[in-house]
Amino acid sequence: MRFAALALLLLLVPIPSALADSPPVPQAAAWMVVAPGRGGVLLQHSPGAKREIASLTKLMTAHLALRYAPLTAVGVAGGDAVAIGESSVPLALGERQTVGALLAALIVHSANDAAIVLAHVTMQQPAAQAAAAQAARELGRPLPGDPVARFVLLMNAEARRLGLKDTVYRTPHGLDEPGAHSSARDVLKLAQIDMRSPLFRTLAGRQRIAIPGHSLETSNTLLAAYAGLDGVKTGHTDEAGWNLAASADRNGMRLYAILLGAPDEPHRDRDVARLLDWGFGRYLKARLVRPGERFGSAGGVGMVAARGLSAALDPGEQVQRRVVLPQRLEARVRRGERLGYVELRSGRRGVIGRVPLVADRAGGGHPGVVAWLHSIGLP
Repeated sequence: MRFAALALLLLLVPIPSALADSPPVPQAAAWMVVAPGRGGVLLQHSPGAKREIASLTKLMTAHLALRYAPLTAVGVAGGDAVAIGESSVPLALGERQTVGALLAALIVHSANDAAIVLAHVTMQQPAAQAAAAQAARELGRPLPGDPVARFVLLMNAEARRLGLKDTVYRTPHGLDEPGAHSSARDVLKLAQIDMRSPLFRTLAGRQRIAIPGHSLETSNTLLAAYAGLDGVKTGHTDEAGWNLAASADRNGMRLYAILLGAPDEPHRDRDVARLLDWGFGRYLKARLVRPGERFGSAGGVGMVAARGLSAALDPGEQVQRRVVLPQRLEARVRRGERLGYVELRSGRRGVIGRVPLVADRAGGGHPGVVAWLHSIGLP
């Protein structure tokens, strides 16, 4: 037996509380800052207020296209797509593009014509047709003859299924239309769902993209200006104002910020950045273990951390270090050989991480009660 009598210690790591400035007050109609799994809603104003959301509507369009349409399926731009105007690829009448390319145009460039073509090609899929027919039966309504109207029916059925209680869709693109509305709370929920898709997440973080015949720039001007921002979607019309659902990651800590109804693009970007900065400021980046930190010795061999460990801690979060190592070495060990570990555990989140403890030199091979254990009062 190489090791004998494992010693286990529980040490409380003294971590100062994270501090943040006073919460920002954006110039907007509604906003939220959320840390999923790390405190939830950090700040909110009118999260359930029903408002037009403009191209944030395309979060649902993308969601349904990803669910029902193969990426290799081909859509054809009809007259309704070509005539839609506003933000567009633009697609030519009769132009053919794959669903994958159309999703890129929709998510990166917020293309309205891509939204229309995606509605058509999605409703050509048998599973989408069946879902729309089922939704019509549940509502006691006839199934619309127009494919885009059937797609909108499916959008609203999916909103009900997902629990988006403040949301009603009227189009797949989000241009102003009476009766269309959603809320910051519903936008947040759908943005989080969409960001679980690897393809959506990749496209939402792109500043530019090329599809056959077109080079497209992102509509999300904050992507180039805010470190760690990786999505998700913009939206703007005269009625809706300037809107942004944003996702950002810093050192493994993810926040979402939703802002609806800003007066212009500069105010929107500035206030979303302030919301994210404030949210990240509530969490302290703490070094919990230093590389090479010594945790004990046995037989003349020191036991040190093989690497460091840092983590973003919640305000007031307490962390314990659980150290497991041998009291004696019954056989010689090599330098760098693993001898035990230190585990970092939070009462709120459970295990944060585990760092191996290794020998800082070759040695051992005879019983040696650890002086370090004596120094802290253990036998």
